[in-house]
Amino acid sequence: MSRAILIACLCLVVVSAVPAQPPPGRILVATRLNGATQAQIVEVLTTSGTVTPFVGGFPSDNLVPTAIAYDRVNGDVIVGLQDTSFARIARLSISGTTITSQILLGTIAGTVTDLEFGPNGSIYAATDGPAGGVSRFPRNGGPATPVLVAPNVTALDIPWAGPQAMAAREIPSGPPELVFFDLISGVVSGTYPMTGMGAVRPTGVVDLPTGAIRQAVTDTQGGLWRFEFLTTAQPWPTTPSLPFGGAAELKMNGSDVLILGGASAPLLRSAQVFGTTLTTIAGPIPGDPVDMALADLPVARLIPLGSPCPANWTSTGVPSIGNAGFQIGVANATPNLAAFLVLGLSDQVWGGISLPLTLVGGCNLLVSGDAVFPTVTNGLGNAILPLPIPADPALAGTIVFGQWGQIDTGLWVTSDAFAAHIWP
Repeated sequence: MSRAILIACLCLVVVSAVPAQPPPGRILVATRLNGATQAQIVEVLTTSGTVTPFVGGFPSDNLVPTAIAYDRVNGDVIVGLQDTSFARIARLSISGTTITSQILLGTIAGTVTDLEFGPNGSIYAATDGPAGGVSRFPRNGGPATPVLVAPNVTALDIPWAGPQAMAAREIPSGPPELVFFDLISGVVSGTYPMTGMGAVRPTGVVDLPTGAIRQAVTDTQGGLWRFEFLTTAQPWPTTPSLPFGGAAELKMNGSDVLILGGASAPLLRSAQVFGTTLTTIAGPIPGDPVDMALADLPVARLIPLGSPCPANWTSTGVPSIGNAGFQIGVANATPNLAAFLVLGLSDQVWGGISLPLTLVGGCNLLVSGDAVFPTVTNGLGNAILPLPIPADPALAGTIVFGQWGQIDTGLWVTSDAFAAHIWP
């Protein structure tokens, strides 16, 4: 394929794509209204402190929201909703302030206390109760896979882009525990009592970006703690101090710790890692806030999805607007064989067919096939294609999905997939 045709095909894909919603640089808060009988998502602008109902009641608004996460792949919102003795995990696609679709991704026993996105686009849910733990959901829905079996997991953090994660557990008769585990295998690498906290229920945990090992932890009583060197939890003194119920959730935002208060103190506050000043960012937030999700910053990047089968994609540069040298390659594919780079506008559906689609041979097609670019691998099973990004500011926020494929003796070979976020 000539360079001119390649550029024309790429332009056709990217100009047809839709920028992700909600816009980046904002915080979404899940809150309960009307005596915890209605769900609402509230948008908080950290620059101005503005609190705006982002999405009102949605189709499951009679179910109590317990957790929220932002899908950094395509801008969707994931919510955990309580339904009697089990929880529902739902994906909300949002345009402006309107929900365009709601998809049930799966159900799980107990109460979802936290939601996080992990490696390769999977969704991880922490659950409370005697049969609690951490489970992994496919990003487009399906049965949950238990990863960590541990009662009373009340907070989850994936601070290093995986595969290592940490979960905080409530221990009714003593101080909470911090558990480090592998997101893929579930192997526990360490369990540490957070001595000094007493018998409290954690509401949030984050890894602090310091030279030494430190975590920040919040609890239902409004406690803010630093867990030092995996040995002792020390109170984190702030001015003003957090009131009772003033710490329903905890997140990192750069070098700042964000603290979301519940119904008795519905404010969003922040503190620097080694600071003592507690700054109010926004509030009051309506209802009973339970969780928050940070939208990604507008940065050109490639986000991996799925797993190699057995090929993997490679890249030169990032998909920034006007980057004429951007390239996508494939490695570990079948040598000296035709290979196809598939680009599309979705990783959820293609022509009415739900994704992923299992191909002959067992590999999965993870992206819609809106454009296909052929090439041939070399003797090492590698190939590369130039994909220059047009110098068009209107492309800011566009997302294009991609994956490599080959047909080897009648069986499909594929790479993992990627989501290309196009920004200046």
